[in-house]
Amino acid sequence: MLPANRVHRLLIGLTLPLMLLSAWPTGQAVIIEQRATGLAVFNFTRADIYCAAFKTGTVALSGWRPCNHPDICQGNIARPGLSARLQYIDIYHWLPGVDVTTYWWHLAPDAAGRYGYRVTDLTEKIVATPLVPIFPDD
Repeated sequence: MLPANRVHRLLIGLTLPLMLLSAWPTGQAVIIEQRATGLAVFNFTRADIYCAAFKTGTVALSGWRPCNHPDICQGNIARPGLSARLQYIDIYHWLPGVDVTTYWWHLAPDAAGRYGYRVTDLTEKIVATPLVPIFPDD
């Protein structure tokens, strides 16, 4: 029979990871929230996500394509369980109160690809931006 202190440590070691996993939202894998100066993109997936935002309807004008290598995707990375900030001032053609289309994607290793990675799970969501700050940044 194990001593009581070892049993307690064993139980904590088994239940702590389950508690942390249950704290993650069960619905959406990526959540976007408005902030006073930009959008917060929360990553609840198991891999890094890369993100970008444009005034809705202007992405074709910008010539943008999702970056396809971690070395050139330096900005706007949300690690698993963390968030990235997309500042309104940096959003292509943004003005207060306009809708912006936010994109996020993963990079998967791909030896056959031109740069050794490929873009996967490219997703977009339209988000309204405030006319005035809605609450202070954290």
